[in-house]
Amino acid sequence: MKGWIKLHRKLQEHWIWNEKRKFSKFEAWIYILFQANHQDKKIMINGQLVNVKKGEFVTSEVRLAEKWDWDRKIVRKFLTTLENENMITKKSTSKYTSITVENWDLYQNEEQQKEQEMDKGVILENENITTKKSETKYTSVMVENEDLCQNREHQNTQEKGQQRDNKKDNKVDTNKNIKNVKNDKKNNNIAVSEDKSSIFAKANKHKYGEYKNVSLKDEELQKLKGEYQNWEELITYLDEYIEMKGYKAKSHYLCIKKWVVEAVKKKNNYTLKEETNKTEQKIQYEEIEYENEEEYKKKILEKG
Repeated sequence: MKGWIKLHRKLQEHWIWNEKRKFSKFEAWIYILFQANHQDKKIMINGQLVNVKKGEFVTSEVRLAEKWDWDRKIVRKFLTTLENENMITKKSTSKYTSITVENWDLYQNEEQQKEQEMDKGVILENENITTKKSETKYTSVMVENEDLCQNREHQNTQEKGQQRDNKKDNKVDTNKNIKNVKNDKKNNNIAVSEDKSSIFAKANKHKYGEYKNVSLKDEELQKLKGEYQNWEELITYLDEYIEMKGYKAKSHYLCIKKWVVEAVKKKNNYTLKEETNKTEQKIQYEEIEYENEEEYKKKILEKG
């Protein structure tokens, strides 16, 4: 498929976007695009005035981790990946992190001014509205119909696209354009694989464990409770294992069934064996101590 679509920032006010969830990589990328400034501006950070350019925004790894429901290490790794793919540039200081979207002007700049005008409304001069008693020849009508705005934006985009194609040898950096095409394909693949398999599947799951790493459906949890008396111990084991190893699986329920049960058995057997050995050693030590005490008493009686 060719071409592209626009996503308005008002989408962030919709309940679909504000649903509490763990973001996919695609959603995290869209979030970055939403946060980028459409024009240069200055902001105050801890008493310091900072210039933030268009296509750039100021944030922190902690804030992104909270918004995306990710671990901070995963956020840092994802941002590094975007940098390696030449999708963003990241600069970090002791007070904040700034992220700049690469090629912002190429895809966004020419339409920003008209988009802002569309948000305020379009004034149309209507010469056909007249009345017998009115002396007014012209009437200004404010139109706030978003569908009309989008149609006009689409027409302007097509015209601009044709002009850009005719002058691309002088204005467009070929290498950057190729990289953006690759990035678009990768993002589309991520959207198809993760949106379908992750978003809808995770909607019916709940998180368990101290670190909230284990995802189970209600019926899966009920099955575990019915089959295993130590179901809480099984969930705790898998939760801690994921936290330590970064383990990933499509179904945590099957993980528990397939290998976590056996792993917990081996762990408990090993612990029981250790306790048994300690008990036996203690008994042997007490017996030796008792024998030494008896010998000591005999020696005292002999001397007496």
